[in-house]
Amino acid sequence: MESIKSAFRHLTLEDLREWAGSKIFDRGKGYIKRVSQPSRTDNGHLVAWVKGTDQYATWVRYEEGGNFEHGCTCPYNDWGPCKHTVAVVLAAADRLKEGSDLRRLMEVLADLEGRSKTPLLK
Repeated sequence: MESIKSAFRHLTLEDLREWAGSKIFDRGKGYIKRVSQPSRTDNGHLVAWVKGTDQYATWVRYEEGGNFEHGCTCPYNDWGPCKHTVAVVLAAADRLKEGSDLRRLMEVLADLEGRSKTPLLK
């Protein structure tokens, strides 16, 4: 997580707006509360589900120097960064500012796997 924290120390809202464009940035701000299970991978990607018209798997990686990598399962993804990717970055930044941890993706998946083996009726 230190790599995400250190990269975010240099990221500004203006950087994010420049990358996504003002229209997408503004839309993404409205989706922050729709981000669920934000987590991190060992190689520095932020991953989360974002609720839109459907539930979208979204990932973003920000590297010092201003380079972004991103992906989303929404239809807009072919055109560049979408509002879901912006929302994931903003939600992760909010969590880090609050002092909350971003769990490793493998921990989240293990928890989900454990829940899937819990009997529905006890």
